Amino acid sequence: MIPQFLRTESYNRGIAYSVFFNMLSKATAFLASLAIAFYFGTNAQTDVYFYALFVVGIIVGFVSNLNASVIIPESMRLYEQEGVQSSTAFVNLFLYAYAAIGLAATVAMLASPAASFALISRFDKHLLASNTRILYCILPLLASMLMLNFLTDVLTSKKFFTTPMLTGIVNSLFVLGFVVIFHGKYGVSSAAIGLSLAYFIQAVFLILLMRRILNWDFVFKRTVLGGRIWKNMLFTQLGSLSSVLAASVPMYLISGLGSGVISALNYGKQVSELPNSVITSQFSSVAGIKFNEQHAQKNYEETNRVFLAAARFLLFILVPVSFAGFAYSREIMTLLFKRGTFDAAATALSAKFLRFFVLSLPFYGISTLMARIFMAGQKIRESFWFQVLYNLLLVTVIYGCVSKFGGLGYPLALLIMNLFGALFYIYLTRAFFPYIHYVKALDYFSKIAALNLALILPIAYGTNLIGSPFLRLAVGSAVYGGLILYLNHRLGFNADMNTVLKKIRGASSYDFRPSS
Repeated sequence: MIPQFLRTESYNRGIAYSVFFNMLSKATAFLASLAIAFYFGTNAQTDVYFYALFVVGIIVGFVSNLNASVIIPESMRLYEQEGVQSSTAFVNLFLYAYAAIGLAATVAMLASPAASFALISRFDKHLLASNTRILYCILPLLASMLMLNFLTDVLTSKKFFTTPMLTGIVNSLFVLGFVVIFHGKYGVSSAAIGLSLAYFIQAVFLILLMRRILNWDFVFKRTVLGGRIWKNMLFTQLGSLSSVLAASVPMYLISGLGSGVISALNYGKQVSELPNSVITSQFSSVAGIKFNEQHAQKNYEETNRVFLAAARFLLFILVPVSFAGFAYSREIMTLLFKRGTFDAAATALSAKFLRFFVLSLPFYGISTLMARIFMAGQKIRESFWFQVLYNLLLVTVIYGCVSKFGGLGYPLALLIMNLFGALFYIYLTRAFFPYIHYVKALDYFSKIAALNLALILPIAYGTNLIGSPFLRLAVGSAVYGGLILYLNHRLGFNADMNTVLKKIRGASSYDFRPSS
């Protein structure tokens, strides 16, 4: 008997289940981060750990970029037009290719981990050499993370929206357990050991799951990739190179700014990304599959309907979260992290990073949906040129901002470029997706932002008179959130939110429908 949450879900149920399980997954992941902050604080060792984790993530992200851009859309096309065997063989080809790439990269870097990281950071060589154990424990993540990301994307394309979230929970529990139990014996390496072991177990679990539930045939069969696939892969990865550059340059620069800066940046960024991880990624994942289906059927009117509804719903949630995060960044970081070895200085620096990172939240929501539209429309070449030009400009802005403002220049540069990207999408949609009424989403964004700004300013000023940071955060958030929901109920800024709240009360069902 297969549990209900392991079965394929409808889009509506998929959104509800995946958001719930993803929230649970992110909650356990955050507990693991809290444990790391509590036991180790912000220092040179945690800087090495987070930087090494970042490098592994960059490599995995670069390779995995093919999943949503090329592999999953093509596998769905093959499934619809040529059948399950062709689709399965196509997916298996990349599964084994990813395994080979991951193992090769791992072996190459394990030969001399300190020397490898010395080439791609500004850390002192002696610091890296003294923390080699951390590097040895993290590098095995390469292969298992690459495999897990791919298997998760395949399961999502099969409408298993919640199953991957369960593996994330196991992942975080491993890290939490290893840090709590072994922090005294292995130090920061305990987190790396737990993470590497968790990813490996998860990858094996998903393979067994696909075999058991989908009857997946993992036998390798010769598959010939056509010229169109090779061309799409080439443009996708060339574009990804610019993204890798844009992500690597600031971390490279910041790695030379002093002990604890990278760790503080990591904690501030991690908190700012929670709403995107919990909400945006889930909506975009489900909406992306919907976009793929509608594009395959050439149902462009439905594509626009889903896009507008998803964009409005995301903006209605992300804008107030962004403004509240900016206003109460110090209180948030104090509540979450200021305990154990995480002192007042670490709290203050992390809060500064959070304040600027969180302002980009609404823009990420828009850009994520637009990226899914480009993927569904297979506008690989057009996406490539935009990605390259955007990231080259981003690197330039980051370099200038970091040089002038230090580490805080990084989130400031991201905010500047996110605003530019949101405006530039007006041209891109008119040129390549005229059926997407993007300007309507942008207009909605401006109205919601104006409303929230008018609300948060007096609330933040008033609650500043409260002495306790915890009480300030609690009262401010409750008043702010309550006013937004009340005004929406009375004035109908977002009909979808009202529908969702009714569903929570058991009054109706939910579907993506454009707000009036």
